Amino acid sequence: MRTSPHGPSRSTTSTCDERPIGKQPDRLAEAVARMQRAAEVPEYPLDSSDRYATALRDIRVRLDTYASPLQAEEFVAAMRGYFLAELRKAGNSSRGVRPTLDEYAATRLSMGGGMVFPLLPAVVAGIAPAPVTTAMRRVRALTEMAATLVCWDTDIFSYAKERARTGDGYNLLDVVQAEYGCTLDEAVTIAVAMRDRIMCLSLRLRRYFAVMAAPDLDRYCGTPAAYIRGVLGWCMNTPRYRYTNGVSGAETFDSAGWAESPSDDNPEPLSIPSIGWWWEYDPAPLHSPSTSGRAGADRRR
Repeated sequence: MRTSPHGPSRSTTSTCDERPIGKQPDRLAEAVARMQRAAEVPEYPLDSSDRYATALRDIRVRLDTYASPLQAEEFVAAMRGYFLAELRKAGNSSRGVRPTLDEYAATRLSMGGGMVFPLLPAVVAGIAPAPVTTAMRRVRALTEMAATLVCWDTDIFSYAKERARTGDGYNLLDVVQAEYGCTLDEAVTIAVAMRDRIMCLSLRLRRYFAVMAAPDLDRYCGTPAAYIRGVLGWCMNTPRYRYTNGVSGAETFDSAGWAESPSDDNPEPLSIPSIGWWWEYDPAPLHSPSTSGRAGADRRR
């Protein structure tokens, strides 16, 4: 099964982010309702004139060839969450409302297909989890962390382009600047520290599954790592983020490459209630955090 890091989200992004409909929740609701139904009912093309619904139906038909029925249904459910998040964003954008950090974290989790794509690496690897596996709270936490890490990373890489083309306030760096009243450079430091703390928790959970889980569960829980790493490499090189017009020209960022260690490895939860529950399933007891990079992610309003 061939995939790209952001396959199903490309058409939806063009619908939600950079067209007027992205700030018209009533029109957007009509569009995504057709798309959602096309994903739910792949047996029959509902409206061949709707290219986005047709494309999503095609993805669902192909997914049925490679995925288990459970994985196909999880994909459909995740798409529903995707559309709901985009509708929330459109409603706020139409009223000029910008999210707090907590509201952003909850909404961004599903925006841009955040919870859709972590499901697909297991399909590609031929891993069909049992229903009890995906219902486990530690597994759900690991999935949400993968979605958040990828969404936050793409926000950082795409910031210059988004600032030039949309500027709707739904980029992590915009939200951090508004939350803490800081400069862009300070926001980058804080944002990277927060994502590194999430990454450290994700790695602790991954090690837990490697030691404690049955082989099939361990394999399934290892798939998000490839997704996170793949998207990072893609972000560094794709013209979509590297150039303002998404094709060529002046570059929007300089990549600093890979860090040897996290900027923040503090094991305490981030002060973001909507995602704070992840730390309830941290398998490691709290230890004294390192002093490196703590200031950014520990800041309070």
